[in-house]
Amino acid sequence: MHVQEGRFNEAQLEYEQSLALDPNFVDALIGLGCVHLNKGRLKEAEECLEKAITLAPENPLAYFYLGNVYDDSGKNQQALEAIEKAIALKPDLAEAYLALGFIHYRLGNRAKVSKLYDMLLKLDRTLAKQLQPLL
Repeated sequence: MHVQEGRFNEAQLEYEQSLALDPNFVDALIGLGCVHLNKGRLKEAEECLEKAITLAPENPLAYFYLGNVYDDSGKNQQALEAIEKAIALKPDLAEAYLALGFIHYRLGNRAKVSKLYDMLLKLDRTLAKQLQPLL
């Protein structure tokens, strides 16, 4: 709830308290990774999310958020691979299609943006509207 409301310091404190009790609590690692991502602490975010993936290699959200960290770090290929892995694990993860669309747009691959837009239309028309101006 703290993350959704933008209270990242409070969220960080609660995630850290959870991890003090259980350092392998995957949901807390993912949450803390998201907090670090939102605070621009990309190295810390990457560490949390990579640990989450080590503990739960089938968790699509860990890959999705790690892809966002890589994207913010300018690691385009790694971002694409992580987000595509998230989609492979959870094909209806609409936010992942949106993220891929923006990455492919920046890379100049308009044909891929168009395909992602079409897929996203089937999953979430509201999110698809965010890609529409890029076509």
